[in-house]
Amino acid sequence: MIAQNDRVAARRLLSQTLRTPNLSQRDAQQLRDELTAINAVLIFGPVVAPNDPITEEYKIKSGDSLSRIASRQELATHWKLIQRINKISNPARIRLGQTLKLVRGPFHAIVYKSQHRMDIYHGSPNDPDNWLFIRSFNVGLGTDNGTPIGDFTISTNKLENPGWVNPRNAAERYTPDDPKNPIGEYWLGLDGTGQYTNLTGYGLHGTIDPDSIGDNQSMGCVRLADEDIAIVYELLVERISVVQIRP
Repeated sequence: MIAQNDRVAARRLLSQTLRTPNLSQRDAQQLRDELTAINAVLIFGPVVAPNDPITEEYKIKSGDSLSRIASRQELATHWKLIQRINKISNPARIRLGQTLKLVRGPFHAIVYKSQHRMDIYHGSPNDPDNWLFIRSFNVGLGTDNGTPIGDFTISTNKLENPGWVNPRNAAERYTPDDPKNPIGEYWLGLDGTGQYTNLTGYGLHGTIDPDSIGDNQSMGCVRLADEDIAIVYELLVERISVVQIRP
């Protein structure tokens, strides 16, 4: 399929194969690598592939802005994803009639604690058995097994350039733009769902300590490298995107 330039069908088949029971770690990693390469073209590349249900073309109209386009087209992604995939240096300088590639969500995340890995998927929140694998990120987790296993959605507490107060020491405070802020440039709060509604205060965020990625050094939250959390921030949306944390 890939040789015939049908990456859309290849992505669907490889995503199905990735769900094969008792798949070896080596084979699973090979599948993830192949799917990541496919989605580098289908999702993050500049071209809209034929018959791709996730992407589409859009021609800029009078009065448009990237944020208005994302909202009016109900993309279920952040408008900065449009800027990223279309390589727009200044979002205020889009032009009438310009053709953009749009990516339609929703996207979701599964965190595997034992492997310090977050996998990003695309699909209906209510149909995880048919989610399409998109790509993976390495993550840092909580000390002393502090990152809880559970099911969550992205909360409305989704912030860019956040301030932060240490929940264990309220005197330790960081304002936005503070380069010493340990949670970095992005925060995505998590709301526990179902039997996990009691799990509060957790989130996905960046870090000023890149060496902590792949280790257990946080207070329980899931941390990602700067560029990775920026992409996750653009893909996952409030009240829709599912986050599962697994052993």
